[in-house]
Amino acid sequence: MQRQTRKKFFYLLFAAFIVLAPVIIAYSLGYTINFSTWSLEQRGGIFIKSKIARISIFLNNEFQKETSLFSGGALLTEIQSGTHLLRLEKENYRPWSKTVAVEPAAVTEIRNVILIPSPILTATATRDEIATLAATTSASSRKLRLDKEKNLVEDHMLNNRATATILAKQVNSFADLSGAIFFITEPGFAAKLTETGTIETLGRPGFFISPKIRAQFFISPRGELAILDATGGLFILEEGNNELKPLSGSVKTISFDAEGEKLILKKEQSIEIIWLQDNEYQPFQKRGTTEQIIALQEPILEAKWYHEDDTHIIIRTKDGIYLTEIDGRGGRNTAELVSYKTDELLTSPDATNIIYFRKEKTWYRIEL
Repeated sequence: MQRQTRKKFFYLLFAAFIVLAPVIIAYSLGYTINFSTWSLEQRGGIFIKSKIARISIFLNNEFQKETSLFSGGALLTEIQSGTHLLRLEKENYRPWSKTVAVEPAAVTEIRNVILIPSPILTATATRDEIATLAATTSASSRKLRLDKEKNLVEDHMLNNRATATILAKQVNSFADLSGAIFFITEPGFAAKLTETGTIETLGRPGFFISPKIRAQFFISPRGELAILDATGGLFILEEGNNELKPLSGSVKTISFDAEGEKLILKKEQSIEIIWLQDNEYQPFQKRGTTEQIIALQEPILEAKWYHEDDTHIIIRTKDGIYLTEIDGRGGRNTAELVSYKTDELLTSPDATNIIYFRKEKTWYRIEL
Protein backbone atom coordinates (compact mmCIF):
# COMPACT_ATOMS: atom_id res chain seq x y z
CA MET A 1 0.00 0.00 0.00
CA GLN A 2 1.44 3.35 -1.04
CA ARG A 3 2.06 6.07 1.48
CA GLN A 4 -0.61 8.33 -0.02
CA THR A 5 -3.15 5.51 0.12
CA ARG A 6 -2.29 4.74 3.73
CA LYS A 7 -2.72 8.40 4.63
CA LYS A 8 -6.17 8.50 3.02
CA PHE A 9 -7.13 5.30 4.82
CA PHE A 10 -5.94 6.76 8.13
CA TYR A 11 -7.92 9.96 7.67
CA LEU A 12 -10.98 7.91 6.69
CA LEU A 13 -10.77 5.85 9.88
CA PHE A 14 -10.11 8.97 11.94
CA ALA A 15 -13.18 10.66 10.47
CA ALA A 16 -15.28 7.55 11.20
CA PHE A 17 -14.03 7.58 14.79
CA ILE A 18 -14.91 11.27 15.19
CA VAL A 19 -18.43 10.58 13.90
CA LEU A 20 -19.08 7.30 15.73
CA ALA A 21 -17.35 7.95 19.07
CA PRO A 22 -20.04 10.31 20.41
CA VAL A 23 -22.73 7.86 19.28
CA ILE A 24 -21.01 4.96 21.07
CA ILE A 25 -20.50 7.01 24.23
CA ALA A 26 -24.11 8.22 24.14
CA TYR A 27 -25.33 4.64 23.65
CA SER A 28 -23.24 3.47 26.63
CA LEU A 29 -24.95 6.17 28.72
CA GLY A 30 -28.39 4.94 27.72
CA TYR A 31 -29.07 7.29 24.81
CA THR A 32 -30.54 6.19 21.49
CA ILE A 33 -31.46 8.04 18.33
CA ASN A 34 -35.11 8.94 17.79
CA PHE A 35 -35.25 8.79 13.99
CA SER A 36 -38.60 10.58 13.88
CA THR A 37 -37.07 13.71 15.42
CA TRP A 38 -33.39 12.94 14.74
CA SER A 39 -32.54 13.61 18.37
CA LEU A 40 -30.82 11.69 21.15
CA GLU A 41 -33.08 10.24 23.85
CA GLN A 42 -32.03 8.63 27.10
CA ARG A 43 -33.99 5.45 27.73
CA GLY A 44 -34.69 3.23 30.71
CA GLY A 45 -35.63 -0.32 31.63
CA ILE A 46 -38.06 -2.54 33.52
CA PHE A 47 -37.07 -5.43 35.79
CA ILE A 48 -39.72 -8.07 36.49
CA LYS A 49 -39.42 -10.68 39.24
CA SER A 50 -41.77 -13.58 40.05
CA LYS A 51 -41.36 -16.99 41.64
CA ILE A 52 -43.10 -18.41 38.56
CA ALA A 53 -40.69 -19.16 35.69
CA ARG A 54 -41.21 -18.70 31.96
CA ILE A 55 -43.86 -15.98 32.17
CA SER A 56 -44.46 -14.27 28.83
CA ILE A 57 -43.86 -10.52 29.00
CA PHE A 58 -45.77 -8.08 26.80
CA LEU A 59 -45.02 -4.37 26.64
CA ASN A 60 -47.65 -2.21 24.96
CA ASN A 61 -49.21 -5.46 23.64
CA GLU A 62 -45.95 -6.58 21.97
CA PHE A 63 -44.18 -9.74 23.15
CA GLN A 64 -40.73 -9.06 24.61
CA LYS A 65 -39.33 -12.20 26.28
CA GLU A 66 -39.96 -14.75 29.04
CA THR A 67 -38.83 -14.63 32.65
CA SER A 68 -35.86 -16.83 33.53
CA LEU A 69 -36.36 -20.54 34.14
CA PHE A 70 -34.08 -20.39 37.20
CA SER A 71 -34.48 -16.93 38.76
CA GLY A 72 -37.97 -15.97 37.58
CA GLY A 73 -36.60 -12.57 36.61
CA ALA A 74 -36.28 -10.63 33.38
CA LEU A 75 -34.82 -7.25 32.38
CA LEU A 76 -36.27 -5.18 29.55
CA THR A 77 -33.93 -2.49 28.23
CA GLU A 78 -33.98 0.33 25.67
CA ILE A 79 -37.48 1.41 26.72
CA GLN A 80 -38.58 4.90 25.83
CA SER A 81 -39.28 7.06 28.89
CA GLY A 82 -42.94 7.49 29.74
CA THR A 83 -45.87 5.26 30.74
CA HIS A 84 -46.20 1.76 29.28
CA LEU A 85 -48.67 -1.11 29.63
CA LEU A 86 -46.98 -4.19 31.08
CA ARG A 87 -48.82 -7.52 30.78
CA LEU A 88 -47.70 -10.93 32.01
CA GLU A 89 -49.21 -14.20 30.82
CA LYS A 90 -48.73 -17.91 31.36
CA GLU A 91 -50.86 -20.88 30.48
CA ASN A 92 -53.14 -22.01 33.34
CA TYR A 93 -52.75 -18.66 35.11
CA ARG A 94 -54.80 -15.47 35.05
CA PRO A 95 -53.11 -12.61 33.18
CA TRP A 96 -51.57 -9.79 35.19
CA SER A 97 -51.15 -6.19 34.02
CA LYS A 98 -50.49 -2.65 35.17
CA THR A 99 -49.13 0.61 33.81
CA VAL A 100 -45.43 1.19 34.47
CA ALA A 101 -43.65 4.53 34.44
CA VAL A 102 -40.15 4.41 32.94
CA GLU A 103 -37.67 7.20 33.61
CA PRO A 104 -34.51 8.03 31.60
CA ALA A 105 -31.37 6.15 32.68
CA ALA A 106 -33.29 4.24 35.39
CA VAL A 107 -34.72 0.75 35.83
CA THR A 108 -38.24 0.41 37.24
CA GLU A 109 -38.44 -2.71 39.42
CA ILE A 110 -41.64 -4.78 39.58
CA ARG A 111 -40.95 -7.46 42.19
CA ASN A 112 -43.01 -10.20 43.85
CA VAL A 113 -45.48 -10.56 41.00
CA ILE A 114 -48.11 -13.20 41.76
CA LEU A 115 -50.01 -14.89 38.94
CA ILE A 116 -53.19 -16.53 40.18
CA PRO A 117 -53.73 -20.14 39.01
CA SER A 118 -56.72 -20.79 36.78
CA PRO A 119 -58.59 -22.64 38.08
CA ILE A 120 -57.73 -22.17 41.76
CA LEU A 121 -57.38 -25.54 43.48
CA THR A 122 -58.89 -25.81 46.96
CA ALA A 123 -58.19 -28.68 49.35
CA THR A 124 -59.39 -29.49 52.86
CA ALA A 125 -57.05 -28.88 55.80
CA THR A 126 -56.84 -30.96 58.96
CA ARG A 127 -57.77 -29.61 62.38
CA ASP A 128 -54.30 -30.50 63.68
CA GLU A 129 -52.74 -28.42 60.91
CA ILE A 130 -54.90 -25.42 61.79
CA ALA A 131 -54.32 -25.82 65.52
CA THR A 132 -50.55 -25.88 65.03
CA LEU A 133 -50.54 -22.73 62.88
CA ALA A 134 -52.96 -20.84 65.11
CA ALA A 135 -51.10 -21.67 68.33
CA THR A 136 -49.25 -18.83 70.07
CA THR A 137 -45.67 -20.04 70.35
CA SER A 138 -44.76 -17.43 72.99
CA ALA A 139 -47.74 -18.08 75.28
CA SER A 140 -46.97 -17.49 78.95
CA SER A 141 -47.64 -19.97 81.73
CA ARG A 142 -48.38 -17.18 84.22
CA LYS A 143 -51.96 -17.04 85.49
CA LEU A 144 -53.05 -13.40 85.47
CA ARG A 145 -56.45 -11.84 86.08
CA LEU A 146 -58.25 -8.70 87.21
CA ASP A 147 -60.09 -8.97 90.50
CA LYS A 148 -63.24 -7.06 91.48
CA GLU A 149 -61.18 -4.12 92.80
CA LYS A 150 -59.39 -3.85 89.40
CA ASN A 151 -56.13 -5.19 90.79
CA LEU A 152 -53.87 -7.12 88.42
CA VAL A 153 -53.40 -10.42 90.23
CA GLU A 154 -51.15 -13.39 89.60
CA ASP A 155 -52.37 -16.77 90.88
CA HIS A 156 -49.72 -19.35 91.75
CA MET A 157 -49.00 -22.20 94.14
CA LEU A 158 -46.88 -21.66 97.23
CA ASN A 159 -46.18 -24.62 99.51
CA ASN A 160 -49.04 -26.50 97.82
CA ARG A 161 -51.44 -23.67 98.62
CA ALA A 162 -53.15 -21.35 96.15
CA THR A 163 -51.79 -17.83 96.53
CA ALA A 164 -52.69 -14.55 94.82
CA THR A 165 -50.16 -11.72 94.43
CA ILE A 166 -51.21 -8.20 93.51
CA LEU A 167 -48.91 -6.89 90.75
CA ALA A 168 -50.57 -3.53 90.04
CA LYS A 169 -53.64 -1.56 91.11
CA GLN A 170 -56.37 0.35 89.20
CA VAL A 171 -55.75 -1.69 86.05
CA ASN A 172 -58.14 -1.44 83.09
CA SER A 173 -56.47 -3.77 80.55
CA PHE A 174 -53.38 -5.98 80.41
CA ALA A 175 -51.49 -8.54 78.34
CA ASP A 176 -48.57 -10.89 78.91
CA LEU A 177 -46.29 -10.60 75.86
CA SER A 178 -42.80 -12.01 75.32
CA GLY A 179 -41.96 -12.28 79.00
CA ALA A 180 -43.25 -8.84 79.98
CA ILE A 181 -46.64 -7.74 81.29
CA PHE A 182 -48.08 -4.58 79.75
CA PHE A 183 -51.07 -2.82 81.27
CA ILE A 184 -53.16 0.35 81.17
CA THR A 185 -54.43 1.89 84.37
CA GLU A 186 -57.84 3.47 84.93
CA PRO A 187 -56.26 6.97 84.92
CA GLY A 188 -54.90 6.18 81.43
CA PHE A 189 -51.23 5.46 82.05
CA ALA A 190 -49.46 2.65 80.18
CA ALA A 191 -46.82 0.63 81.97
CA LYS A 192 -44.61 -2.43 81.64
CA LEU A 193 -43.97 -4.94 84.41
CA THR A 194 -40.76 -6.85 83.78
CA GLU A 195 -39.93 -10.34 85.00
CA THR A 196 -37.92 -8.81 87.84
CA GLY A 197 -41.03 -6.98 89.12
CA THR A 198 -39.94 -3.49 88.04
CA ILE A 199 -42.68 -1.20 86.67
CA GLU A 200 -41.70 1.09 83.80
CA THR A 201 -44.10 3.89 82.87
CA LEU A 202 -44.68 4.21 79.10
CA GLY A 203 -46.58 7.49 79.16
CA ARG A 204 -50.15 8.73 79.10
CA PRO A 205 -50.76 9.23 75.36
CA GLY A 206 -54.52 9.77 75.53
CA PHE A 207 -56.19 6.36 75.66
CA PHE A 208 -59.98 6.14 75.65
CA ILE A 209 -60.74 4.09 78.75
CA SER A 210 -63.90 1.98 78.76
CA PRO A 211 -65.20 -0.22 81.62
CA LYS A 212 -66.64 -2.67 79.08
CA ILE A 213 -64.18 -2.78 76.15
CA ARG A 214 -60.60 -3.72 76.96
CA ALA A 215 -57.58 -2.45 75.07
CA GLN A 216 -55.75 -4.87 72.77
CA PHE A 217 -51.97 -5.36 72.98
CA PHE A 218 -49.68 -6.54 70.15
CA ILE A 219 -45.94 -7.18 69.98
CA SER A 220 -43.98 -7.10 66.70
CA PRO A 221 -41.18 -9.49 65.67
CA ARG A 222 -38.81 -6.57 66.41
CA GLY A 223 -40.22 -6.18 69.91
CA GLU A 224 -42.25 -3.03 69.23
CA LEU A 225 -45.45 -2.68 71.25
CA ALA A 226 -48.75 -1.56 69.71
CA ILE A 227 -51.95 -0.86 71.63
CA LEU A 228 -55.51 -0.43 70.37
CA ASP A 229 -57.76 1.37 72.82
CA ALA A 230 -61.53 0.94 73.22
CA THR A 231 -62.39 3.23 70.28
CA GLY A 232 -59.71 1.97 67.87
CA GLY A 233 -57.05 4.53 68.71
CA LEU A 234 -53.67 3.07 67.72
CA PHE A 235 -50.54 3.77 69.77
CA ILE A 236 -47.06 2.35 69.26
CA LEU A 237 -43.88 2.07 71.30
CA GLU A 238 -41.12 2.00 68.70
CA GLU A 239 -37.77 0.35 69.19
CA GLY A 240 -35.42 2.65 71.10
CA ASN A 241 -38.21 4.89 72.45
CA ASN A 242 -39.62 4.84 75.96
CA GLU A 243 -43.00 6.50 75.37
CA LEU A 244 -46.03 5.49 73.35
CA LYS A 245 -47.10 7.76 70.49
CA PRO A 246 -50.47 7.90 68.66
CA LEU A 247 -50.56 6.69 65.03
CA SER A 248 -54.16 6.41 63.86
CA GLY A 249 -57.81 6.12 64.84
CA SER A 250 -60.93 4.05 64.09
CA VAL A 251 -58.79 0.92 63.71
CA LYS A 252 -60.50 -2.45 64.20
CA THR A 253 -57.39 -4.61 64.37
CA ILE A 254 -53.75 -4.65 63.26
CA SER A 255 -51.20 -7.16 61.99
CA PHE A 256 -47.41 -6.95 61.79
CA ASP A 257 -45.64 -8.55 58.86
CA ALA A 258 -43.15 -11.38 59.49
CA GLU A 259 -40.18 -9.00 59.88
CA GLY A 260 -41.99 -6.28 61.79
CA GLU A 261 -41.24 -3.78 59.01
CA LYS A 262 -44.83 -2.75 58.29
CA LEU A 263 -48.24 -2.90 59.86
CA ILE A 264 -51.75 -3.57 58.51
CA LEU A 265 -54.46 -1.28 59.87
CA LYS A 266 -57.87 -2.83 59.24
CA LYS A 267 -60.65 -0.29 59.50
CA GLU A 268 -64.37 -0.77 58.93
CA GLN A 269 -64.28 -0.46 55.12
CA SER A 270 -60.64 0.18 54.30
CA ILE A 271 -57.12 -1.13 54.80
CA GLU A 272 -54.03 0.98 55.40
CA ILE A 273 -50.41 0.06 56.03
CA ILE A 274 -47.78 1.93 58.01
CA TRP A 275 -44.09 1.48 57.23
CA LEU A 276 -42.20 1.00 60.49
CA GLN A 277 -38.86 0.72 58.66
CA ASP A 278 -37.52 2.22 55.42
CA ASN A 279 -38.37 0.08 52.40
CA GLU A 280 -35.14 -1.12 50.74
CA TYR A 281 -36.88 -1.76 47.42
CA GLN A 282 -38.80 0.43 45.00
CA PRO A 283 -40.79 2.57 45.53
CA PHE A 284 -38.63 3.19 48.64
CA GLN A 285 -41.25 4.20 51.22
CA LYS A 286 -39.79 5.95 54.25
CA ARG A 287 -40.36 4.95 57.85
CA GLY A 288 -43.64 6.42 59.08
CA THR A 289 -45.29 6.45 55.64
CA THR A 290 -49.01 5.59 55.70
CA GLU A 291 -50.72 4.25 52.57
CA GLN A 292 -54.35 3.35 51.93
CA ILE A 293 -54.33 -0.01 50.15
CA ILE A 294 -58.02 -0.49 49.44
CA ALA A 295 -61.39 1.05 50.29
CA LEU A 296 -64.67 -0.79 49.81
CA GLN A 297 -68.38 -0.01 50.04
CA GLU A 298 -68.89 -3.02 52.31
CA PRO A 299 -67.32 -4.02 55.64
CA ILE A 300 -63.94 -5.73 55.59
CA LEU A 301 -64.14 -8.67 57.97
CA GLU A 302 -60.47 -9.72 58.08
CA ALA A 303 -57.12 -8.72 56.58
CA LYS A 304 -53.99 -10.88 56.78
CA TRP A 305 -50.48 -10.74 55.34
CA TYR A 306 -49.62 -13.17 52.57
CA HIS A 307 -46.34 -14.24 54.13
CA GLU A 308 -44.69 -15.61 50.99
CA ASP A 309 -43.51 -12.06 50.28
CA ASP A 310 -45.35 -9.78 52.76
CA THR A 311 -46.14 -7.48 49.82
CA HIS A 312 -49.69 -8.79 49.34
CA ILE A 313 -52.69 -8.76 51.69
CA ILE A 314 -55.48 -11.32 51.92
CA ILE A 315 -58.91 -9.77 52.51
CA ARG A 316 -62.14 -11.44 53.62
CA THR A 317 -65.55 -9.83 53.09
CA LYS A 318 -69.05 -11.27 53.28
CA ASP A 319 -68.84 -12.09 49.56
CA GLY A 320 -65.49 -13.83 49.35
CA ILE A 321 -61.71 -13.75 49.79
CA TYR A 322 -59.35 -11.56 47.76
CA LEU A 323 -55.63 -10.94 47.31
CA THR A 324 -54.35 -7.42 46.67
CA GLU A 325 -50.93 -5.85 46.10
CA ILE A 326 -49.50 -3.16 48.37
CA ASP A 327 -47.44 -1.64 45.53
CA GLY A 328 -49.73 1.07 44.21
CA ARG A 329 -47.61 2.18 41.25
CA GLY A 330 -49.76 1.91 38.15
CA GLY A 331 -52.74 0.66 40.17
CA ARG A 332 -53.12 -2.33 42.46
CA ASN A 333 -54.10 -5.75 41.14
CA THR A 334 -56.83 -7.34 43.28
CA ALA A 335 -57.74 -10.95 42.54
CA GLU A 336 -60.71 -12.98 43.75
CA LEU A 337 -59.66 -16.25 45.38
CA VAL A 338 -62.99 -17.42 46.84
CA SER A 339 -66.35 -16.29 45.46
CA TYR A 340 -68.64 -17.30 48.33
CA LYS A 341 -69.26 -16.55 51.99
CA THR A 342 -66.66 -17.86 54.45
CA ASP A 343 -66.37 -17.69 58.23
CA GLU A 344 -62.68 -17.30 59.09
CA LEU A 345 -59.30 -16.58 57.51
CA LEU A 346 -55.80 -17.68 58.55
CA THR A 347 -52.28 -17.11 57.22
CA SER A 348 -49.01 -17.93 58.96
CA PRO A 349 -45.24 -17.32 58.54
CA ASP A 350 -44.91 -21.08 59.07
CA ALA A 351 -46.88 -21.81 55.86
CA THR A 352 -45.92 -18.81 53.78
CA ASN A 353 -47.63 -19.60 50.46
CA ILE A 354 -50.84 -21.13 51.84
CA ILE A 355 -54.13 -19.35 52.57
CA TYR A 356 -56.48 -21.10 54.97
CA PHE A 357 -60.17 -20.35 55.35
CA ARG A 358 -63.08 -21.88 57.21
CA LYS A 359 -66.61 -22.41 55.94
CA GLU A 360 -68.89 -23.57 58.71
CA LYS A 361 -66.93 -26.37 60.45
CA THR A 362 -64.54 -27.27 57.63
CA TRP A 363 -61.14 -25.68 56.99
CA TYR A 364 -59.78 -25.37 53.46
CA ARG A 365 -56.44 -24.35 51.97
CA ILE A 366 -55.32 -22.60 48.79
CA GLU A 367 -51.67 -22.83 47.75
CA LEU A 368 -50.31 -20.06 45.52
